[in-house]
Amino acid sequence: GDVIQKGEDILTLHGKIKEVLILERTILNIMQRMSGIATHTKSIIDVCDDQVLICPTRKTHWGLLDKKAVILGGGGTHRLGLYDFILIKDNHIAFAGKDVDKRLNEIKETKQFWEIEAKTEEQVNQFITYNPDVIMLDNFTPEQIKKTLEKTKQQDEQATHTIFEASGGITKDNVAEYAKSGVDLISLGALTHSVTVLDISLNIEI
Repeated sequence: GDVIQKGEDILTLHGKIKEVLILERTILNIMQRMSGIATHTKSIIDVCDDQVLICPTRKTHWGLLDKKAVILGGGGTHRLGLYDFILIKDNHIAFAGKDVDKRLNEIKETKQFWEIEAKTEEQVNQFITYNPDVIMLDNFTPEQIKKTLEKTKQQDEQATHTIFEASGGITKDNVAEYAKSGVDLISLGALTHSVTVLDISLNIEI
């Protein structure tokens, strides 16, 4: 989580040369990847001017290490695993078919924290009636999100208590527009699935 400059020493190891060389590549691989993710996360947050919470998605190579790196860069975690809270995705909705209303009522009755993915404005209007804690707006444009949220919050009081998340196709190039759309958090797979590692090397001094 510290800010570093090119050429700066960031870690000093003391030990026998063979032990250092055995550990060297593993240490560098972890530090380079996590530092790259943290750096990219910080750059996204700076672009958004701290208007929203920036989170990773489930598209991670190293699971909790990747999510830890996002936190060190100033972001959030979203979920750590399936045990955290209920997440209803498009495949679950498709599987439920005609029973989707029944299933959503059952989830509502559990009183657990839950989130549901919406792909259209019509789905947002449908799902908000079940009082979800979070609605994920998947592959909406910033303009579509702004329009949908304004309309939904005017029509349903519950919408003022719901967290709205933007996800899908969001990058550093367009994230600022999403941050202005009215959502509370933005999740980006790009934080972890295609990040550039930080260039870190180890030099031996005898």
